[in-house]
Amino acid sequence: MRSDHRHQVIDGQTDFSGGLRLVGDLRQNEYRHCINYMIEHGDLRTRPGMTRAFPIIRDGYHEGFFFNEEDRRENDVSHTGFWFPFAFAGWLPGTIDGFAFFRFTGDARSRQIVVGNGTVYVYDNGFVSEIPTAVDLSLDEDITFVQGNNQVVMLRSNGKEPLRWFGGLQEQGFVRFTDPGTTNRIPLSSKGSYMYGRLWLIDDDDISASDSLDFDVYDEVNQFFSINRGDGDELIKILPFHETFAIAFKNRSIWALNGVNSFINKADGENLTDFVSVENVSEVVGMVGKRAYAVHGEEITFLSYKGITSLSRTQEGKLRGRDIPLSYEIQPLIDRINWTAASKACGVFYQNHLLFAVPMDGSTVNNKVLVYDLNANDKQGAWVGIWESLVMHPVEFYTDDEKLYFLGEDGVVRRMWTDDPWDSQDWYHDTPMYDPTASYKIGDLVYYSEGSSGDIYQCILAHDTEQLITNTTYWTQIADPTTLYKIESDFWSRFLEHGDEGSPKKYNRAEVTIEHQDPNIDIDIKTEDHNSTVSVFNDITYSNVAYDIAGVADWNPLNTNLDHNDPYRQDYTVKILSAGFSFNETAGYYMNIFAKHALRFIPRVLHNKRLSIRIKNTRGIVRIKSIISQGQQSFFAKRDR
Repeated sequence: MRSDHRHQVIDGQTDFSGGLRLVGDLRQNEYRHCINYMIEHGDLRTRPGMTRAFPIIRDGYHEGFFFNEEDRRENDVSHTGFWFPFAFAGWLPGTIDGFAFFRFTGDARSRQIVVGNGTVYVYDNGFVSEIPTAVDLSLDEDITFVQGNNQVVMLRSNGKEPLRWFGGLQEQGFVRFTDPGTTNRIPLSSKGSYMYGRLWLIDDDDISASDSLDFDVYDEVNQFFSINRGDGDELIKILPFHETFAIAFKNRSIWALNGVNSFINKADGENLTDFVSVENVSEVVGMVGKRAYAVHGEEITFLSYKGITSLSRTQEGKLRGRDIPLSYEIQPLIDRINWTAASKACGVFYQNHLLFAVPMDGSTVNNKVLVYDLNANDKQGAWVGIWESLVMHPVEFYTDDEKLYFLGEDGVVRRMWTDDPWDSQDWYHDTPMYDPTASYKIGDLVYYSEGSSGDIYQCILAHDTEQLITNTTYWTQIADPTTLYKIESDFWSRFLEHGDEGSPKKYNRAEVTIEHQDPNIDIDIKTEDHNSTVSVFNDITYSNVAYDIAGVADWNPLNTNLDHNDPYRQDYTVKILSAGFSFNETAGYYMNIFAKHALRFIPRVLHNKRLSIRIKNTRGIVRIKSIISQGQQSFFAKRDR
C-alpha cells in the first residue's frame, strides 16, 4: 500500500500472498527473499515441522521371542510359551535401497516395504517382519517398487532380474518371474509404472507393456514402443496421465503414448499397437530425473534443464506445454542448481503446494526445497520461497493417508507437514556419526560416542584430513542439542519506495506486526543504494507467564486457576516435560494460541531512497501480519514520473 499526505508518505505490506519474485518489478503483495515460510491467508507463517516416521529403538531389530511362564522373553526354541514373531518398527537399515507404501485388496491401511543391507522388511503399524527373496540382493542395488494387480514388483538396477510378491504368500516372499530377460518375458528393467492393468517397463529407448492383468507375459512386437531410438537422450520415466495418455519423459524431450487405455474391448486379431500412437510433445524440454515431477489436476509439473515447467491437457484433449517456465520469477534460484547432480531431484504435490527438492550451491544431494503455492495470489499461484533444514535432504517423496513423507539421503523416512515447531526431537540419532577420515566444512554436525554416552560437535574450521574430535581448533561441543533442529526462518520485504523511488527521504517510523508462539526474533533494515544492513532488534522473546497489562500477577504454569486462555499474556506457549522422552528433554509444546505484538522503530537511514525490512526467527512459530513504514519527503524533492 502507498499513500501521500503532504510530506508524509506511507509504504508497506499487509498482504504477502503474491509470493517470492526475484526478477522484474515487485508488486505490492510480493517479497524478494524467503526461507522456511509458507503463505497462510495472506500472512507469512513459519513452515510446518518434521518428525521421524517411525520411533527409534536403541538396540535395533528384535528377533521374535517367546513369552514363557516366567514372564520372560527368550529367543530360544528350548523355551515354551507364546511365540511373538514380530519386532517393533523403530529400527531402519543404515542404508535404504528401496522404500514404498503399499496396500493390497482387503487391507485396512497401508504398510511400508523397505530394502536395506540386502534384506526386505515390511512394516505394519508399529511392527516389522522380514520377507524372503528367491535370489540374494546385493548391497549396491537401487530398487524401485511398483504395485498393481494385487502384487508388488521389485525393479532392480544393474541389469538384475525383477521379483514380485503376492503379499499373502509370506513364506514364499519375493519370487522370480518366468525366464526374465528372454523373448516375450519381463525385461531386465529398473524403471517402470503400472497403468491401465499393465506393467509398462523401460529398456533403453524402448517401452514394453505386459499382457493385461499378467505381468509375466510380453509381446515384443505388438506391445512394444520405441521412443525416438538412438537419439542419445535417456528415457527415464513413463507416467499415466488421465484416461488415454502415458507420458514418456526423456532428459531433453517429451513423448506421449496416446490411446493406452482404449484397448479394453479388443476384437480377435487386434493388437495394442493398433490403438496406441507415439507422439512428440516437446523436442526442447525434458525432465532431469525420474522423480523430478508432481502430478496435480490437469497438469504434470516437472524440473527440466530450463527450469520448472508444466504439461497440461486442454479442453480438446490435447497436450500443451508452457511457453514460459513456471520458475521464471525465481530464475536466480534455478541458476544455483547443481545440474551435474540434478538427476536426484524429486517433486510432489501436497495440500495445494508443489515441492521440488533440488541440489543447490554445489551440493551433490537435495539440500533445498522450492515451494509453490497453487492457492496464493487469488489462486493464480505464487512461489513461496525455499525450505531447508539440517535433516531435509529428500531422495523421494511419498503421500499416504493424506500425509506427506520423504526418504532422506541419510536413509531415514520422515513425515513432513507436522504441527511441531522443529525438525527433530531425536537430536543424537539425526546427527551423523563422526568419521575421523571424512572431510568436513564449517557448520557440519557430528555425533561422537565414547562408552555409553555421546555428544554432538560442530565443525568450526573446514578440513579434509583427519582431525580428532578433541582438537578444539576444528571442533566445538554443542552444549544444548535441543536447539539444533529448530526451524529458522528468514524474510526480506520488497524495497519500500514511499511514493517516489528517485527522491531522498527522512524516515519517521516503522512497525512490524507479528503473531507468535515462543519466538526469537531479529529485525534488520537494508538500504539499497549503499547496500548496508542495520540491526534494529536482536533476540526478541516474550514471557510465557507475564501479562502485557500492568499490575496483573504472572500466570501460574500449573494452571491451578484454569486461566491459561485469559487474554493479554505475552506468549501462550507451554513446554511439556516427560520423563519417558528420549534423553529426558522437552517433549513438546502446547501451542493453541497465537499472541500478537507490534515492534516499532525509527529507521536510521540518511540520504537513501528505498529500504527493505528483514525479519529472522530462530525458534517457535511466527506469522508476519504487516510491515508499515512512514517517510517524510519534501515537495521540492518529489520527482514527476
